[in-house]
Amino acid sequence: MQVSLSVCLIIKNEEKNLLRCLFSIKNIASQIIVVDTGSTDSSLLIARELTDQVYYYKWNDDFSSARNFCLDKADGDWILVLDGDEELESKCLCLIKEIIQTQDIEAYMVTIKNYYKNNHELMTIMNLQPRLFRNNKRYRYKGIVREQILESIQGCNSEDRIKIVQDISIIHYGYIQDETENRHRLKRNIDLINQAFDKDEEAAVKHFYLGQEYYRHYRFAEALEHFLFVYEQDEPQADYFPDLLRSISISLYMLNRVAESLSFIDKSLNMLPDMGDLYYVQAVIYKHNSEYKKAYQSYKECLTVLEQPLHYSSIYCQHKDKIYFYIGGLAEYFMDKDNALIFFLEALKHNPYMLDSLRRIIAIINPRLNPEYTIESLNRVFDLSDRALQAEIAVMFYEEGAYQLALNIINQIEKSGPISDYSRLIKGLCLLRNKQYSNAEEELQIINNELYIVARQYLLIYYWLKQDYRKAIEYFKDIKNVESKANITYVLNLLINGYADKTNKLHEHYGLAREIVELVVEIGDNDQIDEAFQNLSSLLGVRPSRFLAETFFKYEKYELAEKEFCYLLKIDYSNAQASYYLGKTLWARGDLHGAEKYLRYAIGNGLNTPKLRWEIARLYQELTITNLREGLNYCPDNEAIQILIKELEEKLLEV
Repeated sequence: MQVSLSVCLIIKNEEKNLLRCLFSIKNIASQIIVVDTGSTDSSLLIARELTDQVYYYKWNDDFSSARNFCLDKADGDWILVLDGDEELESKCLCLIKEIIQTQDIEAYMVTIKNYYKNNHELMTIMNLQPRLFRNNKRYRYKGIVREQILESIQGCNSEDRIKIVQDISIIHYGYIQDETENRHRLKRNIDLINQAFDKDEEAAVKHFYLGQEYYRHYRFAEALEHFLFVYEQDEPQADYFPDLLRSISISLYMLNRVAESLSFIDKSLNMLPDMGDLYYVQAVIYKHNSEYKKAYQSYKECLTVLEQPLHYSSIYCQHKDKIYFYIGGLAEYFMDKDNALIFFLEALKHNPYMLDSLRRIIAIINPRLNPEYTIESLNRVFDLSDRALQAEIAVMFYEEGAYQLALNIINQIEKSGPISDYSRLIKGLCLLRNKQYSNAEEELQIINNELYIVARQYLLIYYWLKQDYRKAIEYFKDIKNVESKANITYVLNLLINGYADKTNKLHEHYGLAREIVELVVEIGDNDQIDEAFQNLSSLLGVRPSRFLAETFFKYEKYELAEKEFCYLLKIDYSNAQASYYLGKTLWARGDLHGAEKYLRYAIGNGLNTPKLRWEIARLYQELTITNLREGLNYCPDNEAIQILIKELEEKLLEV
């Protein structure tokens, strides 16, 4: 028997978001119910495009009343509750269809991801809510604001019939509304909270909800004041107490009271030693404070906690994929690449969509230097026959400079069907960087739609490098005719002519200017590099340039890199980054003693990282081998030296 799903929404003036919301669930909903509480925009017209079950509810300052009115209209076996400014992540559709077939579960707690204008790691994923539950007349919302249904469901069921399912996420865009809307929402909800909890015995609950409201609007000082009031009431048995501890910890941190936050977390862990979210918040704070060993340990503690009780409302420790990814990054920082690979793979096991983990795996393997090993390694772990995955891997190969590998992957995709414009763009750029110019031009000229401008931007740069300025100007005119944003034409005009109209928005152009210079460094000659940088100097600054020096190093133009870094050090001899890269440049050129000198300068000037220490250890290995080889010139038959050289060569550290 087919299990049916009703999707229930209450809305008011959601014309900016509603279509996105409804489209996100239309393929799994057997019934869509929209209850409007007084929209004055086009929300009702949008709703009626996708459902004929649109109802009006006279707003009475009671969210639960409106929610329950909507639930009463549902006739599906299961109910999914959304707001008009939310959407269901597309990857969750199949999972929802699957889990509502389960017989012994009554409700699922799902992740609500709140997006903010200024996202912060601790603020992006906010809470778990029971948004997916069986259609049962006894399950109804309570509370005129911050309405809750969990208590109602728990009252009818044991806790094991309510399950947390971390792979289902609802994205909430409400907090990226303009400031006027947010202020209105904050005032409305605060008024409703004060109205709902006016009895002395409800003071703690009222202050907790007030704190939450200020917290959600990034007003951490006011939030903390209310949270601390609740904390001082000393009610650790309250269901919201774990959430309170987490919120106080984060509020202190967001107010830059780092030491107080860490101290509070320590006290909280004495009360709730198994609360995984506290370890997670602790890890984030340590990491942002550059205390990487402590962060590493806290993340590991977060992974070892037992399954969290439902009333903990755990947010962060449920997302094992993120924790493994962050631990992998720290292992990589400490040059423990074997464990980093293990952690990144674990992240992918928990979330196959976490492409950042795959990107780090590929970067560690280094496909540019190890193409065959890269393909062999990836084939052992992933199903590389999937076209979507192939396309993503091709982009990652391109980003790592493994252009031929990226081309091979895209050509393989193309054999089984048409490729996307984005894959064609990557193909064209790989050909361009491989100096297969005629083939690159052919691919880039085919591209239309939203990537038309990007493709012609690269064609313009190509003809500029060929010194075919007439053709470059033709492409410039093409771009100018269709480009609504001034930043692209401004930068390209600088490249071609060396000047452009005055602008005060330099930050909008900086990224494109850097990208152009990188391409010119990779495939152009020295004169073209000088000209491109000079023409774009109003954006990139004057020489000597750290950006240009590091770009020379990246593309193995070591002679140019050495000169640029030397000029930088003449201006500022304490420049640790310049000392480091000069040392690496001299190393690449075979000057091991010079390399040691400048790498030591870098450490002395504060760049004392595990990677640099590791590299110096490797450098000493090479210096020792070099000295031993020189010794063999005087005693060529000395077997002990020969054996020692062989042993050292077999144990060279990987850098």
